[in-house]
Amino acid sequence: ITDSRLINAVDLAGQPLGAASAQLRDVSVEQGDALAATLSPAKVIDRQSLKKALLAAVAASVVVAGSYLALPKVFRAVIPRYLNPWAGLAPFTLVEFDVRVEPEKVYVGRPATIIAALTGPTKVPDEANVVFLSDRTGELQRVPMLCRDPGQFVLRIDRADRSRRFYIETPAGRSGRYELTVHAVPIFRLVRVKYEFPSYTTWPASSSALSDSRDIRALEGTRATVTVSSNLPLAEGKMAISPADGGAEPLQLSLRPGKDPTEVHGSFTIRATGPYRITLLSADGVAGNDPFTGAVTCVPDTLPDVQFLEPDQAMLAPENWTVQVKVAARDDVRVDRIVLYRSINGWGPTPTDLTLKSAGGTYATADYSFDLPALGARGGDVITYYASAYDNYPGGVHFSDTSTFVIRVISEEEYLHYARMKYRMDEVIAELEEFRAKLDEIKRRRDELEKEFTALEEKIE
Repeated sequence: ITDSRLINAVDLAGQPLGAASAQLRDVSVEQGDALAATLSPAKVIDRQSLKKALLAAVAASVVVAGSYLALPKVFRAVIPRYLNPWAGLAPFTLVEFDVRVEPEKVYVGRPATIIAALTGPTKVPDEANVVFLSDRTGELQRVPMLCRDPGQFVLRIDRADRSRRFYIETPAGRSGRYELTVHAVPIFRLVRVKYEFPSYTTWPASSSALSDSRDIRALEGTRATVTVSSNLPLAEGKMAISPADGGAEPLQLSLRPGKDPTEVHGSFTIRATGPYRITLLSADGVAGNDPFTGAVTCVPDTLPDVQFLEPDQAMLAPENWTVQVKVAARDDVRVDRIVLYRSINGWGPTPTDLTLKSAGGTYATADYSFDLPALGARGGDVITYYASAYDNYPGGVHFSDTSTFVIRVISEEEYLHYARMKYRMDEVIAELEEFRAKLDEIKRRRDELEKEFTALEEKIE
């Protein structure tokens, strides 16, 4: 450009109105436009400077490409660390790490092995650690690995408990980060049992969660429904109940899923006592680690207990008396009836159904009267009696008896004679008690005198 027409046009066009003559500005802009139309873009660019810049860029690219081809590991290790300095990427090292976890799928509570194969152009390290990372605290846990062969290291984990990130650390550098993924197995979150008792008991159904005792305990013939809740969807559960005496084959019960895929259910009737064992299988075909064990206790329907509350087992009664008898019975389910059997001088027995008080419960009482005049009893007669209590067990007659009680009938004269003798005996006993009390008082006084005499002797000495 040999003149300043283009520069003048640009300067005057950019000035505010009034700063220069409008006619001068218009003329300068018109001349600048005319000159710009005749210019070639190639003449404006400094080709020499552009060529130098392009050559420098090509040379830099060649150097970078050559360096990458010569040292690709350095680039792959260093550049990502600069681009993301907070990612915890491994620094450059000549050691190559081939790390794997066996088995391919690790489950909670089961063993796992971390295997690291170290190679490189120089001597490989003879020691290595697995460094576990904590996602919460950022703390590192270093665990030494066992060197099986040169460059071959293993770490066996007996029971994997959770997923963890880790890397392999050696004196010559460390590896990138790996993931030990631990998959869940079905566990027992809750085991519940619903009891449906035999119909003759009229008891309502009840449910309970198995506590630390894990005892499934109910009356014989009870229908027990076991429900197991787990942490995973389940395919099935199995329950084996072994008889305590070992004489029969174990009862095998299949527990099936219901509406909730994480629950399985199964029912059986309690007929025998013995240990049980429950196992789970997830919908993915993974078995649980630990079985749920306990005991089934079959409680038999026991016989009722019956006894006389009054009178005494053997008594004397005048022939004009009425002897009142009271009997009580108790059962684990229900007292159904009480029957009194009486015999006079060996004749009988004659049964009498007694009217129960508090009928229909597990405890009942009943009364009976021996009206001796109505029975025609005379002095010298012997009345024996006992009671039987029955429950409502449907599988057969369930009853128990009291021991035999005896009433010896005496005449009124014998009774009066006996009463007088008893009165005299009571008087004799009272006199003996009074005499014994006096002897005790004499002994007490003698002991006091001995103590006083001993004290006087000590003072004299």
